Amino acid sequence: RGLPLPEQQIQMASAGQPITIGTFTVTFLVSDHVPQSEWIDKATGMNEVVSEPLATPAWIHEWKEGESWTVLIEHAAGTILLQGSAGFREGQLTGYEADLALLSSVGLFRQSDEFQQAYFRNTASATDADTVIPIHWDDFFAPLEGQSTPPLPWLIEHMNASFSALQQAALEENRTFVVVRPGERFYFGNGEAVQAAEAVDSN
Repeated sequence: RGLPLPEQQIQMASAGQPITIGTFTVTFLVSDHVPQSEWIDKATGMNEVVSEPLATPAWIHEWKEGESWTVLIEHAAGTILLQGSAGFREGQLTGYEADLALLSSVGLFRQSDEFQQAYFRNTASATDADTVIPIHWDDFFAPLEGQSTPPLPWLIEHMNASFSALQQAALEENRTFVVVRPGERFYFGNGEAVQAAEAVDSN
């Protein structure tokens, strides 16, 4: 609404209720954010909402984290699980299936082995995804520069350690772990995923 976007183009999602968009079916499930410092939760407005239309640019305190969501995107070619934060709810995805799991890796290195295992078990394992791709690891404080986009800085994230947690879990369950850099194409369909070397213009 702050763009402003016409009301007829806005559709509110309800947890567990599929939405049909063209040839896609999208289901939103309320999830949890990866555990982090209390001051970060406060600064980002965790579990708060933007109550009035927000015009950009805006100060960080004006944005609100709200809730974290698990998103399932279904198509005739296959189903994608999108886990935007490395948190989870136990048993949330029981009964759902996915071919490809896009799992946030940020913050995993700070969590215990038990948490890391439970995260994977309640996402990729729960949906029996064949392929796992880490997401949300690139530096979103920097411009998007295709494959040259850097990871989050060391003070915030230890990317290799977080990747290692996901990769090891995937290896133990015979699932494919693939890192896709910004700007790379990744072809997916009918349960098969193929990474292509060609780049995509990020502009």
